[in-house]
Amino acid sequence: MAATPQSRSGIAAAWVALVAAAVLGAAAIDGRAIGQAVPPPDPPDTVYATGDAAIDEPTKRSLATTEAFRAFLPVSVDLSAGMPPPGRQGRLPSCTAWAVAYAARSYYVSTAEGRDIRQAGNIPSPAYVYHLARAAECGGTNFVRNVEVLRRGAPSMASYPYVDQCVAPPGPDATARAEDFRVRGYRRIDLARLDDIKGQLALSNPVLISFADSVAFQRHRGDAVFTEPDFVAPRGWHAMTLTGYDDRRQAFRLINSWGQGWGDRGYAWVSYDTIRQRVREAGILDVPRPARPPATPVPPPAPPPVPPPIATPVSPPVRPPAGELAALPELQRLPCARVTSRRTGSGTELSGFVASAEDLDTVRRAAALRPGTTVGDVVVAPWPQCEAMQTLDDALVAPDRPAVDIGGRVVLRDGDPLRITVRTPRRARYLYVSYVQTDGSLVHLVQPRGAVPEPVAPDRLMVFGDGSDGRARATVSSPFGREMIIAIASAAPLFPRELPTRQTEREYLSALRRALIHQPSAAAAGVAAEREVAATVLSLETRPR
Repeated sequence: MAATPQSRSGIAAAWVALVAAAVLGAAAIDGRAIGQAVPPPDPPDTVYATGDAAIDEPTKRSLATTEAFRAFLPVSVDLSAGMPPPGRQGRLPSCTAWAVAYAARSYYVSTAEGRDIRQAGNIPSPAYVYHLARAAECGGTNFVRNVEVLRRGAPSMASYPYVDQCVAPPGPDATARAEDFRVRGYRRIDLARLDDIKGQLALSNPVLISFADSVAFQRHRGDAVFTEPDFVAPRGWHAMTLTGYDDRRQAFRLINSWGQGWGDRGYAWVSYDTIRQRVREAGILDVPRPARPPATPVPPPAPPPVPPPIATPVSPPVRPPAGELAALPELQRLPCARVTSRRTGSGTELSGFVASAEDLDTVRRAAALRPGTTVGDVVVAPWPQCEAMQTLDDALVAPDRPAVDIGGRVVLRDGDPLRITVRTPRRARYLYVSYVQTDGSLVHLVQPRGAVPEPVAPDRLMVFGDGSDGRARATVSSPFGREMIIAIASAAPLFPRELPTRQTEREYLSALRRALIHQPSAAAAGVAAEREVAATVLSLETRPR
């Protein structure tokens, strides 16, 4: 493989002693502690080594896979705080060992085992893993072969330093000491669904990827999102580790093994579309996570008795324009929630929504610990409703929203008729009405159709499920549980094309977030990105007789 920017005329003995510092781009090292000094960007014509090999098809079919992700996805995830500083693989085609051992496995050392990965003694040696995983004379390796090495364990970088030279594989003395950093295996991710990749990141699992390299990617510098519309063919395959994503940027974040002079100090943003186009393999490590004894919390004051919940429509929280404050810090960490506080004449009142009764208890405890703070209108909206409300946000309190009604009832029994009425806003709008069922499937009842869709007339009453005028008759049947109707009115089409009539709730919520945050269809429609959107979410529950 091609040389790195440094001269490779020879390796001095002093360099070997400081190999960890040089590999990691550190200014100094005390023999074990890894420094954090960042070098300047590499020259743009720097050529970096790659080295990821393909997994053969029979082996692929034998591997375990992750389940389809059907749960809450935050707007963004960042696991980089649990990563060691980006290192440099140098001339060896050892990128897969760096992704598997150095990046992904070190993340679990830090987050699951609580060890300090600023110390080289707590980082798995990518050199050890690579030289045992390679089948040819210092050729490329794949994820499976590297994981097989880690199933037996590995030494640390402190005891087995990295040198970018082709040397003999570790001998019996080294393998006999390799008892740390073990993994149970490797699980593949279905590349057909980017949400499955994002879901693993949301579960705090770094994602290994095999990426099609190019000259443009090697020359990438800075924080901008990498994309390459005219990409034709790979110049090689490169293994890296995804450390997060951001729906606002429509991009994944990754850590590379080309040193901190590449990309954004060794990291890079890569667009969702580029990942979709250029990743041939993705997966996660199956790592045992030791159970830690739970911390003993300070018993909070007992909350006042709460009456049994009554089934009522979930209305959006009222947000007064004046006096609203950021929520308490501990409440901002609640997943799939929005809790705000405002000053009242007698103190501070909390309002908003949370995903579970347990989260509501957290809100009550936080309020009880602060004199003068009370819990007002905080509703429980389980996923996917909480994510729909979080994504729609201000649209739920916008004026001139579509009105949704199912006859004033929110609890329906097996066999009950289900008649849905939707009153459109007072102005012509593009209308989307979707029904989310208990089994996770979603049916679009209304959406703009055709190459040039038309808005729906203002103040129009639309009826579904009553069996009249040729309409289908809808009745309640199993499976039973919480369901939801989402009605959205927009001044411009939300999506660049018609959605499938049926989707999963996860697919739809991701598409909706992209439409409202990224808004690719706004520019296509020739309207301002800050377009007008108003929405209503109606919750209901179906039960057996």
